[in-house]
Amino acid sequence: MSEDHLLAEVSVDRAWKSIESMVSQFPSRLAGSDACWQAAGFVDEQLRAVGVKSELMEYPGLVSFPQKATLEIISPEYRAIPANVLGHSVSTGTKPVEGELVDAGRGTWESCEEKDIAGKIAMTDLSYFPPRQEKQRIFANQGALAGIFLNWGYADSKILPFGSVKPCWGNPTRLTMRTEMPAIPCLGISRADGLTLRKMCAESRVKVRLTAICSNEWRPLRQAIGWVQGGGGSPEFAILGGHMDSWFGQAASDNASGNAIFMEIARVFQKHAAELKRNLAVGFWVGHETGTMIGSSHFVDTYWDDLRENGVAYIQVDQPALKGTTEWETRSDYELHDYHAAVERRILGSGWHLGWKRFVKTGDASFFGVGVPAIAGRSAFSAATVEAMGNANLGWWHHSIENTMDVLDKKLLEVHLKVHVGYLWGMLTAPILPARFTPTVKKIVDRLKELAPQGDPVKLAGVVQIAKEALAAAERLDTAVDVWRQQANVPAAIEQAVNRTLKGLSRILVPLGGTVAGIYGQDPYGLSAQSTLLPGLFDLGRMNSLPPQAEEREMLFRELIRQRNRVADSMREARDLANRTVAAIAK
Repeated sequence: MSEDHLLAEVSVDRAWKSIESMVSQFPSRLAGSDACWQAAGFVDEQLRAVGVKSELMEYPGLVSFPQKATLEIISPEYRAIPANVLGHSVSTGTKPVEGELVDAGRGTWESCEEKDIAGKIAMTDLSYFPPRQEKQRIFANQGALAGIFLNWGYADSKILPFGSVKPCWGNPTRLTMRTEMPAIPCLGISRADGLTLRKMCAESRVKVRLTAICSNEWRPLRQAIGWVQGGGGSPEFAILGGHMDSWFGQAASDNASGNAIFMEIARVFQKHAAELKRNLAVGFWVGHETGTMIGSSHFVDTYWDDLRENGVAYIQVDQPALKGTTEWETRSDYELHDYHAAVERRILGSGWHLGWKRFVKTGDASFFGVGVPAIAGRSAFSAATVEAMGNANLGWWHHSIENTMDVLDKKLLEVHLKVHVGYLWGMLTAPILPARFTPTVKKIVDRLKELAPQGDPVKLAGVVQIAKEALAAAERLDTAVDVWRQQANVPAAIEQAVNRTLKGLSRILVPLGGTVAGIYGQDPYGLSAQSTLLPGLFDLGRMNSLPPQAEEREMLFRELIRQRNRVADSMREARDLANRTVAAIAK
């Protein structure tokens, strides 16, 4: 078997029929609904039919069913505006919320402070910078009465958006139920009406009144997990996953097209399972849309021991094959960049522009804490197209009733199938895992140097030195491992030692580079700090801007000194692990 052999066997026709079956038999796959429950059973049957071992995981989930919304301008003129309640919104009951409307710009912490949104109803774009969950959190923390979100799309679009504003990642704990659940009512309105309101706010004082009715309740959920058992005897495994649940309507691209890729790839890899060195888990997560990543985080919590010992990579697929996309964009952890870029060049050829961004906690990226590195690649719109669609980077139809089969491109679906076969082929067959850590540690050193001028209160200079030592160790390790990668036959002891170290470095560096909460928690969805590497140090600038005796400064200092210590310890661990392995495997 070869990669070319597998590429020739994947069938876009089979995948396309799977999409058609999903959207026709199970539209409106809201987590906690009968349709979603039945869709999980359908996936389970499809996996079993092609010989894939399948598991139906059942668990409770705090999910949301938005109901009725009203929005009225009451001054300077009266007008009723169509609106949707956003998922997990606080309900107003029959008593409306009334107040001055203020345009909060992008909805960042800084723009909201500038607009002084306390005691007002804040309005912002429904974009991903920051995501709506983080905007709701910022609105609530700064004392807004409610939030109104303008849909993306073209300027004259009257489409109403769906979406959740729940920052809490997965099911809440006792703490996050108090600190990370939505605290205000939130509505979504069309792009056209939102731009009208924005113009009114720029010209005069605007007062609005709104109601929101939303049912937020615990319901039984289930999701299918496929397991392709490789014949190589290794307990290691990669995870191919993305959400199965959806908002109202067909949700063809979100994420029926991704689910079809999962089923087809599982079929082909199962056919050749005996020739795989490692295993493959295929996750059809539920509780993504109306619960904020319940299913994937439940999988991580449940399979924690196996993931810590044996998880090699998470390949995430969400919204593939969007009609009109012309570029390829991948998000990944630094250590996997060289690997997936080579796959993309090999399979896509020279006709595609390849873009890249650091992988952050979006989509079902529940694997940061457990320390499994990730790749998420898909075709993307050009920057000019995204701007024209009101920053709708996933299409003007995203999270709306217009997400039908018409938004998909069958030829692009075939491209996605082949690229993802390529991602998984090396992961599941190469003797030595493809991770290289010099790029990762170098980026950490660079980030620490960037922060150093602000870091004197927490003694950041000492951490920079430890990180430089870790970088030198990572360089020595990559050089030594590359020598073994070039060998036709790698001794089993060397292979095991190297792969154990590569997984160990991911366990240290993935949570450090991408989370505030660390190994055992989940940061709120879209947390602003995650936009930067080493997000635990994100607030250094804010701390330094506060008066020396300010209470908030002391609290921030305590958080930041502990985050500084976390970085220092992680760099020591990475340095020492790399050095020990080099001593053991140097040829």
